[in-house]
Amino acid sequence: MPQRHTVIVTGAAQGIGRAIAERFARDGFFVVAVDRNADGLSSLASQNREQIETLVLDVTAPDASLRAVALAMKRFGRLDYLVNNAGIGNAKPVAETSDEELELFLSTNFSAAFRFTRAALGVMAAGAGIVHIASTFGLMGNPRGSSYAATKAALIGLTRQMAADYGPKGIRANAVAPGPIETPMVQERLE
Repeated sequence: MPQRHTVIVTGAAQGIGRAIAERFARDGFFVVAVDRNADGLSSLASQNREQIETLVLDVTAPDASLRAVALAMKRFGRLDYLVNNAGIGNAKPVAETSDEELELFLSTNFSAAFRFTRAALGVMAAGAGIVHIASTFGLMGNPRGSSYAATKAALIGLTRQMAADYGPKGIRANAVAPGPIETPMVQERLE
């Protein structure tokens, strides 16, 4: 019987990330679900403790990616897929954005995905895949969303470069750019 594949999903406690983690588990994958929301992860893991391993941490921590990959390897012995979903929204126009706000968007929406990707590539083999959850706003902009749109555009650029660098080695890189979806983050902005 072939070994089951393993995936790391960041931002897995709610919204799009939770739906992704649930689907992978339902399809028989082992899942390492990463988020800073311990209650959300606990709720997710209660559905299937045999297949879902949780890791409560902030993806912006310098060692977060290494800890997640180490957990996947220790618990399941392999890492086949990575879904970089963790992110924040609700940005401001450029002129109203402080350096601190810009750094928060960069570290959460882009740098964390870059680090998780780098760590995953260290253990992935041909046939593996990495998916970045970008946004339509990274393609076309968003009123009052400068930092969000810019960091999502950066993810799309990173994906293109990864496809060029790692596609010939058999590791796929893709970006998904959903539009607004009714998640807690979007609902907060609408309110």
